[in-house]
Amino acid sequence: MPPKLVHLVLVNGTYIAPAQRLSQTLNEGDVLAIWPPIAGG
Repeated sequence: MPPKLVHLVLVNGTYIAPAQRLSQTLNEGDVLAIWPPIAGG
């Protein structure tokens, strides 16, 4: 996904900082959650 569309990333409920996202390895059974930026007002 384009980085500008990714705001929050969690692997197994643990926050993954932007600097760590490209080197994070997923294992079988891991749960990946990605949230887009949200705007309102």
